[in-house]
Amino acid sequence: MFLVAYFFAPDRISAGNLTHRFGLFFFLALLVFLATRPMPRWSQVLALVVVFGVLGASRMIHSIFLAQLNEDISEIQEMTPYLEAGSTVESINTSSNWVHKHFLLYTGDKKELVHLRNPQCAGQFPVRWNEYSLPECYMGDVRVLPKWAPDIGGLGHRKVQVDYIILFDQKSFREVEVSPHWQGILEEHFALGDEQDWRQVLEKHYELVMHTSQERGALYRKSSRCSA
Repeated sequence: MFLVAYFFAPDRISAGNLTHRFGLFFFLALLVFLATRPMPRWSQVLALVVVFGVLGASRMIHSIFLAQLNEDISEIQEMTPYLEAGSTVESINTSSNWVHKHFLLYTGDKKELVHLRNPQCAGQFPVRWNEYSLPECYMGDVRVLPKWAPDIGGLGHRKVQVDYIILFDQKSFREVEVSPHWQGILEEHFALGDEQDWRQVLEKHYELVMHTSQERGALYRKSSRCSA
């Protein structure tokens, strides 16, 4: 049943990936089946070799890949003390590692912040937006598009400036050429015209607060030139 579901069930729902979960259930059921059957000695030895091999490979992943991710999180959290509670925060993540997608949210896990990249305001977390009271967010003279919020505009909405900009992977951010990957990030974050450069907008309206210890991250605060 689980094997059939693995091939014919939908790949995804709003709560996550179904295919992988049915695959996990299939292998768990297979293990239970094999554990209840008599097995020859050679197959028992083979099973032990496979089990220890898989455990060793997973430990290697943990020591190399996940350990580096823990260091990335610790570096990102270095910016937290510099953020004032109640501030509006935008994040720019130009890392090519897809695992980093939501890592910048770790800067606000201990403070009350309005984070415009929060992915939990839609999908399986239903939010009813009060569209009439939502402000328009700007970074200088460039409008910032909050993730999942309804597209609002007009004279009835107050204009607010983003207080802080969290930047991760500065090396990619400073690249002269904008690759298709960065162009997608550009279109996701800002309503920029063809003649505007997002890096110049940041440098014009914001001032540097700090670099992280490994200098992959940086925190910017709106300057006095960036009026509300």
